[in-house]
Formats: sequence, C-alpha cells, structure tokens
Amino acid sequence: MLKVPTITIVGRINTGKSTLFNRLTESRKAIVSPVAGTTRDYNLGKIIWKGRQLNIIDTGGVDIETLARSIAALAEKKPYPAKDSIEKNIIRQTHTALSRADLVLMLVDGKAGLLPTDKTLAMILKKISKKERPIILAVNKIDKQKFRSNISEFYKLGLGEPVPISALNGSGTGDLLDEIYKKLKLKKIKSLIKKEAAITRVAILGKPNVGKSSLMNRLSGTERAIVSEITQTTREPQYEIIKYKEHNLMFIDTAGLQRKKPRNFIDKVASRMGLSVLKRAAVVLFLVESQQPLSTQDTRIAGMIKEAGAKTIIIANKWDLIENKKPGLEKKFIDYIYHYLPPLRKSPIIFTSALTGKNVNKILEMIVKLLNC
Repeated sequence: MLKVPTITIVGRINTGKSTLFNRLTESRKAIVSPVAGTTRDYNLGKIIWKGRQLNIIDTGGVDIETLARSIAALAEKKPYPAKDSIEKNIIRQTHTALSRADLVLMLVDGKAGLLPTDKTLAMILKKISKKERPIILAVNKIDKQKFRSNISEFYKLGLGEPVPISALNGSGTGDLLDEIYKKLKLKKIKSLIKKEAAITRVAILGKPNVGKSSLMNRLSGTERAIVSEITQTTREPQYEIIKYKEHNLMFIDTAGLQRKKPRNFIDKVASRMGLSVLKRAAVVLFLVESQQPLSTQDTRIAGMIKEAGAKTIIIANKWDLIENKKPGLEKKFIDYIYHYLPPLRKSPIIFTSALTGKNVNKILEMIVKLLNC
C-alpha cells in the first residue's frame, strides 16, 4: 500500500494559507476572511494529483513571534508556555502538524514583500528541516504582473527557488504541486487511487460550550479540536475518521449553533458551515448540558435536526457535574428532555461526561446499532 505523504502549510497570519488549502483540496473547509487569526484548529484535507493522494494541513493562526518560538521549542523538544488556553492549544496543534509533515510549505505574501517576520520563520524552519522533511517556499498573491518583481527578494530566505502562485485564482498551483512531487520523489501512477471505503458522516451539534470539542477529542483519543471556555472557539468544522466494527465513522465537530443573529462575518460563515454539515450527516450527536435547563435554542436545534431527517442520538453531557444523584434521576431527566424536545422524542439518550470519558464508548455502540436498523 502506498504511503500518503503529508504537507503542512505554515506562514505568518493572512498570507492566504486557508485560501490555498481550499484551492488545493477543492473544498471550502477553511473559513477565509480578512480577520487575522481566523483559523484556530488545524484543517486536514486531501489532494489528488497525478493519480496520487496527498494529505495537507492548514495550521492555525498565531502571531509570527509565537509561531517562531513554538517551532524553536519543537526543534529543542521543549514545551512552550502560552499566554492563554486558545493560544496554547493552537501551538500544540502546530507542533502536531509539523511533526506529521513529510514536507513543509512556507507561504509568504507577494504583495507585502519580504518582511522581517518571514526571515525569522524561515530561519527557524531550516533548523528543523531534514532531508526527509524538505521545505518549499510559495509566494502567494502574485495575481498581477506588477507583483512579480517582488519574487526575487524572497531568494534571501535561503529556501531555494520561490514558487509564485495566486491561491485566489489558482494560477501557479499546478507548478506548485509538481514541485511538491519532485521534492517528495513521488512518481505518477497510471490509475487513480481506489475509491475509499464507505464513510458514514456523524455530525456533533449543539449550542456553544456544551462540550462538542471535548467529546470529539475523547472519541478520537487526540487533542484534535481546541477546547476553551470562550464561546465559538471552534470555527471551521473539524473532521476525524474512526474505524469501529468495520464502520468508517467521520466525526465532524461543528461551531456552536447560535440563537441570535451571528455577531460577525466569521460567526455567520461558521454557522452556515454547521448547517451544511447537518444536511449531509447520516447520524447526529445532539449535545445538551445535564446540569443546565434546556433552552429555546435547544428546541430550535432539535427542530432543525428533525427536519434534516438524520438518525439522532441525544447526548446529555457533563453528567459528572451533577452531585448526589438519587435513584431514578436518569428516568426523570429523560422525561424532561423528551418533554422539551418533542421533535426528538424517539431518539435514544446517553448520559456522558466528555471530560471523564463516562459512557463515551456507548455512543459508538449506539451509532452502529442505528446504522444497522
């Protein structure tokens, strides 16, 4: 079986990493906006080129000094202390993305020209570079002839010949992929890769801060999604495939569905992506909080799930936060949930704690049971 190489995109904020990711994967997984640091969790996608598959990772947006220091810490195999929980998790995910990389793709902004921060990042990337982990320098935003004169100055980074591209309109991306193949010493194969085994899409839905990302991490056994007390930490849907009893289950952690109108462009796109995931899901895990009363927002989401027609499991999360549980409490809570969420009255309910892992395996068992019905 052919090994699938992994490419990790790095660069300072707003060089167009997410736009390039979407262009190469021919998808809209990553949210693109002018707001610096939009991407938090890393995005994982795949590219098909010349009959071969490549995995590609779009890393989260942290400022260049933080990114540089975190990469330096990775080179020295030392932990890097972050200022806050989101930054700390982005750095951890950047470490993971770089450690998985067979090739690092450094992206710079051809319109802005060479900046000191680009030099800092290039210098540190060269420290961790190995023969088996080459680096390619791509100069983005070369969509007009007047910006081509900026390309020559990027030779100063010492990363070889820069590849000019425009992630926005796609120019130069074919040459970039050819260069990636050359660096990875891949060979074109005659037939396209075989079609993947059937994948069942499982959407994790709920209002903000009910524990969706914690559950995703618990199910996957990794810190795949960033967990924070700050609402709307998750923006782009996060994907993780888990094989369980001959089923390929693609779990998708979505942004919290909000009751009111989104506060800004990013929240609006994130909410729209969540709805798109719901429409394509075969199974939905609808998370509610055990220790909090159900709200009109929960009822609204339940109606949306019912309308989508997917098989649904209600996850009563944070069950560990209820102290001094009396006999019959689960039965009372089940009656309470069905009373306030009538569209999902026939859906099974599982009481869990994503934090401790309580009953998480029962979720996988219930998914398989629903699929076999």
